[in-house]
Amino acid sequence: MQEIINSCFSHIKIGYFLFFLIFPALYLGSLFFSKKGNFHYRIYLLVISLIYYFLLEINHIEAFLVLILLSLMNVVILQKIYLSKKFNLNIFNYPLDKIFLITGIFLNLLPLVFIKDYIKVIGIDIKAFVFLNIIGLSYFVFNSISMLVDFYKGTFKYFTPLDVLTYLFYFPKVLAGPLVRFSEFVRELYVNYQTKSYRDLNYGLFLISFGVAKKWIADFIFNAASPVLTMPESFSGDRLFLTVYMYSLFIFLDFSGYTDIARGISILLGINLPENFNTPYLSKNLKEFWRRWHITLYQWIKDYIYIDLLGGNRKGTLRTYLNILIAFTLSGIWHGNYLNYVLWGFFHGLGVILSSFVGELKSSIQRFFSWFITFNTVSFLWMFFAIVEINKLSLFFSHLFKDFRFYGIFEYMYFKPEIFLALLVGFSIAFLDTKIKKQFSKLEDEKLLLTFNTLFFFFVLILLNLKKTVSPFLYESF
Repeated sequence: MQEIINSCFSHIKIGYFLFFLIFPALYLGSLFFSKKGNFHYRIYLLVISLIYYFLLEINHIEAFLVLILLSLMNVVILQKIYLSKKFNLNIFNYPLDKIFLITGIFLNLLPLVFIKDYIKVIGIDIKAFVFLNIIGLSYFVFNSISMLVDFYKGTFKYFTPLDVLTYLFYFPKVLAGPLVRFSEFVRELYVNYQTKSYRDLNYGLFLISFGVAKKWIADFIFNAASPVLTMPESFSGDRLFLTVYMYSLFIFLDFSGYTDIARGISILLGINLPENFNTPYLSKNLKEFWRRWHITLYQWIKDYIYIDLLGGNRKGTLRTYLNILIAFTLSGIWHGNYLNYVLWGFFHGLGVILSSFVGELKSSIQRFFSWFITFNTVSFLWMFFAIVEINKLSLFFSHLFKDFRFYGIFEYMYFKPEIFLALLVGFSIAFLDTKIKKQFSKLEDEKLLLTFNTLFFFFVLILLNLKKTVSPFLYESF
């Protein structure tokens, strides 16, 4: 218990034990200030978000200040775009609003160039330590760019500095999304609890508990998979084979668990955030997979890179396929300056292109085999994501079929029944995730909902208390 509390004090994050002890007070404060008026409500959300982020960066105050400066810079850029449009300003016959947009995008992307070591690609070895310590920078940058582009395109026409700062720092989504557009967020910000029923709030509490349960199972599975990923040459082929599916389950439970917690907390604070996962492991091709996995990032890449930057499908079939390949490769590069991420993104792009050649699946046998191929392709491609060093990645696949004993899988499960149970429960959740949420959201007995949610909430707190270590969510590092 003391170990967990100490960990929480040193690094308070969503999903940690201490946070759930103070969250009821944050919820009551949010409800109180929403009744005082929308201005007070927005100020409250901004203040608690800044406090939250300050606590995250308490050992790196300079990183916190840099993020404040980036936020204020975005407010100024928005104002400059507005004035340039209003007065139709040009410089050398080039629209000034577009110059400000490009400048804003460049300044937002610049910290990412340092934090992910992209600067080394052009032969410059500079370490900008202040950027390296900015937690959640990628999602902050993506939100900033989508806001600037949408305002330039006229998707929304009005903003206030308070709205912008609240949007950028809103703490449930600050670490790993989901990505939400400024206009959608502000709409929720202004209606807040007016559109939330008692059942909605109950559903928010359920999502928090469900997400923590996912995270607990994810960590349990990863503890078994981690040594294999670190030293693949030291394990038999059957253990490597099993690790493929362990990691596949881990990354879904870890990431979707974070999203559930973020969405649940946000609902209780009066704001709906978009769903980020729709049982992706039921997909029957890679194109469908990306419509179900990290939905908000896929939509961001599609809108701002594939369509706006590359031209989408407007320039012929071959160019369309090339644009898809570039967009997915860039999404891989975003994860870091390592060849494994490039290959992961490239192969997914290739898979999406090949999905275009698959015709309608008319029989249940066709649908099953399409699902089977897709699920296994995604699972094996996760190894390109999980293992950064190319030599270790090569060792993993070269040893995968060496010393492979089919009965070794069952032998491992026999001697590790707790792993078998975790995999059984975990994959049941992975394949029924959306259905579970839909069924729960349809329940109408308020007393039953409240009783179940209360018991479930305390159950997951006990689960967290049983953890020896409190690990961060995987996508926080991106």
